[in-house]
Amino acid sequence: GVEARAGDAIAYMYAYLDRHASERFDVIDLDPYGTAAPFLDAAVRTVADGGLLCITCTDMAAMSGGHPETCYGRLGAMPVPKGGYCQELAIRLMLACAATTAGRCGRTIRPVLSVGMAFYVRCFVEVWDDKRGVNEHCLKIGNLYQSTRCPTFATAPHATLRKNVYHPSRMPLSTCPETGGDIKVAGPLWLAPIHDQEVVAAALGRISDANNAVVATGLAATLATRANVHGLLTSVSEELPDVPLYYRLPDLTRAVGCSAPPRSRIENAVHNAGFRVSAQHKEPQAIKTDAPSSLLWDILRAWVLEHPVSAKTKKNNTTAAQILEKEPTHEINFSRPKGLKNGGQKPKAVRYPMNPEPNWGPKAMAKAKRGAGDGGIDGPSEDTTIAPPAKKSKDDDAGEAQR
Repeated sequence: GVEARAGDAIAYMYAYLDRHASERFDVIDLDPYGTAAPFLDAAVRTVADGGLLCITCTDMAAMSGGHPETCYGRLGAMPVPKGGYCQELAIRLMLACAATTAGRCGRTIRPVLSVGMAFYVRCFVEVWDDKRGVNEHCLKIGNLYQSTRCPTFATAPHATLRKNVYHPSRMPLSTCPETGGDIKVAGPLWLAPIHDQEVVAAALGRISDANNAVVATGLAATLATRANVHGLLTSVSEELPDVPLYYRLPDLTRAVGCSAPPRSRIENAVHNAGFRVSAQHKEPQAIKTDAPSSLLWDILRAWVLEHPVSAKTKKNNTTAAQILEKEPTHEINFSRPKGLKNGGQKPKAVRYPMNPEPNWGPKAMAKAKRGAGDGGIDGPSEDTTIAPPAKKSKDDDAGEAQR
């Protein structure tokens, strides 16, 4: 049966440390108001071997860079203020924290599904007893190197493995290759895949038919939001699994002051250059690709040749002038490449649904309503409430002055 308890969740989980492994929790779902960081240590220690840990964090203001010092205090990780990839970065910062926490007790995590939804992030990870796998955390966790003058960024794990020997990795960027600007460092963040595509495909199969259309039978009939869930899982299934973070098309075009090319033309150019590209499940303007940033800038340089920017833009925007004046290093071809899956057409799905109501977002934190006195939830048997003193009238003040 189901047993409900009210109390300190951390103390309750720690109470299971002394129990037999078979008595530990198969699933732990952390869904606090704000950050789940204070609960991670107890959760990763008391979930069963191979058990599922579900993590929800709503403190996006901190993890997206609005309050970097708060994020660092909670997760031990530094975000990027005003980074276009903030939602996915928040996921990867949380996963790195969970992995490091699990590693302290000889355990590893395996992300099953990690998504940004509305105003929060939601991660589902398996936790395993795997002391050897803990050594590989340095290959899966690393830092983010972001240019201070344009959207150019790079990532690097903390270590590389050569001939069964772990070596500290090298910085991929010391200055911005496009503008010469400084580089700011963020992280540590999880750089390995954040989804298990086999699990995602199996979940899609339960709520859709062979043509990827939503069905309303069986398990799907119980989901009121099945269309949104289907759209989310479809978007996740189309993501590049091994590419951390992404660029935003408006950020790229703003940097050079040009109009935005159609997304299809950018994808065509990336494919023709021999690289992969996809969308992202949360950000409609995302460009997730394994291509180097230099290719994306060359694509925009080629686009500007067809759609020139004004001389005033170059004069007032030194970043744009520096980027556009560089000689391209890639040959750009905007034509549709052959051999794309389904001709490049995506299946129908509800991607990027609108908010369900105006001003959608986190509400104020709930506050406990204490009873009268300290007599518990129902308060003491007699009323011990102390009434505030009555306000004095002018006549009372005058009388006291005469006295």
